[in-house]
Amino acid sequence: MKRLLILAAVCVPVGALSGPTPGTSDASAAMPITPPTISTTEKLPGQSATLARAFVVAKTMMTSHPSAAPALHPFFDHLAQLDERGLPVIGMQAGDAPRIPLVKDLTIIRAQDGGPTQGDYEGSIRVDAVDAQSVTLISSGLGLEIDTRMTRATMRDARTYREVWTTADPEVIAGATSMMVSSAVLTELATRGSTKMTIIPNTGTGANGGMLGQMGAMAKAVFADSASPGTPYTGTLRRIEAAAVSFALLINGHASSLPAVHATGIVVAARDSMNIEFYILDDPALPIVLQSGAVGGEGGRVVKITYPDSTVRSRLEQQLASKRPAQVYDIYFDYNEATITPQSDAALRDVADVMRRHPDWRLDIVGHTDSIGGAGRGNVTLSARRATAISDAQTNRYGIAAMRLTSRGAGGSDPVATNATLAGRALNRRVELRRL
Repeated sequence: MKRLLILAAVCVPVGALSGPTPGTSDASAAMPITPPTISTTEKLPGQSATLARAFVVAKTMMTSHPSAAPALHPFFDHLAQLDERGLPVIGMQAGDAPRIPLVKDLTIIRAQDGGPTQGDYEGSIRVDAVDAQSVTLISSGLGLEIDTRMTRATMRDARTYREVWTTADPEVIAGATSMMVSSAVLTELATRGSTKMTIIPNTGTGANGGMLGQMGAMAKAVFADSASPGTPYTGTLRRIEAAAVSFALLINGHASSLPAVHATGIVVAARDSMNIEFYILDDPALPIVLQSGAVGGEGGRVVKITYPDSTVRSRLEQQLASKRPAQVYDIYFDYNEATITPQSDAALRDVADVMRRHPDWRLDIVGHTDSIGGAGRGNVTLSARRATAISDAQTNRYGIAAMRLTSRGAGGSDPVATNATLAGRALNRRVELRRL
């Protein structure tokens, strides 16, 4: 595979069209709100009818009274921490959460905040091969990709975690992991409460601390044919909570949580230092880095994990059979475009297979964005173009008759979560399928 320069965790902007965020005022904060008639069939997978009603009420309040939106963000965040029974998810143990398998096509989607006009950046790391000696990863973003390989010994004992890779790096770097820390690092955090390690982050606090600065450093490395721009920071991480904490994300398109070890520490480079923070999957067999970055800085977090699952298609079919809206999160587009990326193939095939099994079904495809860029027509237009692209793909690639499909865009008008966080915005960026 051609090796191209990229950050292993670099992110492509996938949020809504750029534009100013509308201002708010408190003028209507105390205005009375009449709860609407609610269809409890419109709910996220695994979400109870009661929670679905709560989400719909909150969304209606935000639509009717935009100035009340800031006050509702904590409410959305609270709902995101409830299980399907409406009980808090706290003190999670590893046995309570789905086990993430280390298999071919396991894909980690990581988002990074690009600011109020750029939208969120997303990039992926996909497991391309797994054998007894090593694991091969393909990192994708900004239209580029790079392959790296971790040996099993590195996955067990490494003391360096890398987020940045370049063409100057060999395919295998002994003693350095990507996507995950080593089992030894997680074990020490679990048993001793601290561990010493080296981190090569994709952000820092110096001149190259921001996204644009980091991209400039990468470009300089390419044209100068120099070594990696990544700077090693070394220090001690210390565990914060005694028990695993709950980390919210999407797993195979379902809102879920994973147990994570939360640790922070001061790490030092030659001319810089960072107060860095990590959330690591509490699984010694696969300690995925779920979130990392400077405390209070631009660090990113995992928002989605997908892996081969034979039940995904059947769940989609069951939802449509009962005429419940099906939320699809695994269809991806180029930034600010309606061009579908190859990462979307599996999800598109699932939709086509279901439609072939039910030749009498008709489908409405609705595109949704987050709120970045404001409430203007830009997001509606973009989401409509993307929904049309999905409809066209179903017809042109898979032979689903165009007369069986309709498409439209909702923009950011129908959020299912807060737009104040990376995790919430990832839930709002989705495709909704409705059987007509």
